[in-house]
Amino acid sequence: MYKVATWCIYALPLVPLAVSLSLVVINRRVINQRYKSAKTDRSETRTMALSVGALSFGGLVGVAALAGPGSPYVLPAVYFLAISFVMFFVGVALQSYKFTHLEDVLSDGLQCSGEMGLMVAVGALLLRASAGGWRGWTLAALAVGVATFDSGRRLRLQSRYLRGVRDAQTVEPAR
Repeated sequence: MYKVATWCIYALPLVPLAVSLSLVVINRRVINQRYKSAKTDRSETRTMALSVGALSFGGLVGVAALAGPGSPYVLPAVYFLAISFVMFFVGVALQSYKFTHLEDVLSDGLQCSGEMGLMVAVGALLLRASAGGWRGWTLAALAVGVATFDSGRRLRLQSRYLRGVRDAQTVEPAR
C-alpha cells in the first residue's frame, strides 16, 4: 500500500499534462487548426514561464547543494523541482512554436505540470521542516491545493475554448 501511495505522489505533477493530452484526444478534429495572429501573442506567457522556471531551477540547485550526498529526506523535493524545471523549459520551448491549438494545449499542460511540481516540492520541504507535524501537512496541502485549483481552472477554460471552436465548425453558416 505504501508503494502505491508513493507512486501516486510522485505522479502528481504529471496529472495536468495527462489532462492536456486528453483534451488533445477529445478535440482531435480541431486541434491542428492554426490560430489567428492575435491568439499567438507569446511574449507575456513566455516571460511568466521563464521567471517561474528560474525559480524551479534556483530551488533545485539550492536544495541539491544544501543536502548531503544521498540524503533521503530531500530526494523527493529534488525530484519534484527537477520535474518542474524540465516541464517549464519544454513548455517555454513549445510556446515559441504556438501556431495551432495543439501547441497551445500542450504548452499549457506542461506549464501547469511545472507549477504542480514546484508546489509539491514546496510541500515536501515543508513536511520535512516540520518533521511531519500538522503545520507542515496544512501548509503542504495548501500549496498543492493552490496549484490544483490554478491548473484545473486553466485547463477548464482551455476545454471550453476548444469546445467552442469545435461547435463553431459543426454549425452550418446562415445563408
